[in-house]
Amino acid sequence: MRSNAISNCILVGILGLAASCVISDGAIQSGLAEGGGATVTADNPLAMARPAETLEIPWKGANATVFEAGKPIPSQIFGGKLLFQSDFGPGQSKTFTVTSAPSPVFPVRAYGCYVPERMDDYAWENDRIAFRIYGPALMEKPPRGEGLVSSGIDVWLKRTRHPVIEKWYKSKSYHKDSGEGLDCYKVGSGRGCGGVAVLVDGKFYVSRNWKLQKTLAVGPVRTVAEITYAPWDCGNGVSVAEIRKIILDAGSNLNRFESRFEIIGTNSVTLAVGMDVSSAHQHKGDLVGGIAKGFLANWEAEQKSNGATATAILVPGATGEGKDDVNVFLSAPVQSGVPFVWYAGAGWSKSGDFADAAAWTAAVEQFSARQKVPLKIECR
Repeated sequence: MRSNAISNCILVGILGLAASCVISDGAIQSGLAEGGGATVTADNPLAMARPAETLEIPWKGANATVFEAGKPIPSQIFGGKLLFQSDFGPGQSKTFTVTSAPSPVFPVRAYGCYVPERMDDYAWENDRIAFRIYGPALMEKPPRGEGLVSSGIDVWLKRTRHPVIEKWYKSKSYHKDSGEGLDCYKVGSGRGCGGVAVLVDGKFYVSRNWKLQKTLAVGPVRTVAEITYAPWDCGNGVSVAEIRKIILDAGSNLNRFESRFEIIGTNSVTLAVGMDVSSAHQHKGDLVGGIAKGFLANWEAEQKSNGATATAILVPGATGEGKDDVNVFLSAPVQSGVPFVWYAGAGWSKSGDFADAAAWTAAVEQFSARQKVPLKIECR
């Protein structure tokens, strides 16, 4: 893995979207100070399974090892929290022990990096899926770039649990499936899978390619990136700038995006999260969901030899739904400086995880339910 992927990044233990401990970390730290381990109990209040559920607890130390049933499991320290994962059955309760000993080395399953040699791409992945967004060089004229202005989100389809980004970029042949997956998803100037727009008087205004990128974390549990988009004009004297955090956990097909917008010319705007469903880009399919459900999920028509791509966007508190010639949108008001959270991601019929449209829709519905009803966690 390239060294620039972990500059400015916390990597612990070699270092998903998470449930957090609901009490102070004082009990944890006192237990460790006494030479023992802290105990974390987590209860699943839902009557559904929660595979690869990410747990977060407050953490101040430089090292940690998490044990489940007496065995160490992958964990990661980032942003003052200890992250680890486990599979929960319906209504299941589990107990974990945490010590301050250094963790064993576990493989990186969530990874992201800047790719200057491919016209400034920023790409990230986990053990299920991969994505990329476009940087400044791509906007330039050939041969340096392609003259493409786009802040849409691209999808790379995977049918391996192993990292592929570095390997595929090196091979330069990732548009053909050689057994691990491929990039057959078309973005162009559309929103792709989860790109945003500002909606003013019925018109969608979008940013240019990202201006700045920084990898904050890679590891066995989570990758985090910070992406800056320069101010863009939204009409009527309004402009908007964005600083976005991209968060992808191992085992999840959906990203969490958290953005802060600097809004000039007004106090708030309507932000629209988009998903390409156009025939022109071969994304037309079985579209379900809406404002009432808080998500839109699409199972695209099968492409010859490439299977079917599935995409989804989720906007908590969505108040509007719309479309243009290429994309469908879920929208909600956003204020300057106030975090705005949405989720977007993808799946593939050839991944072995989603057999058909019904399976994809069920997975999105379950993901939505898990965000609304987190685990109940106690730390002592």
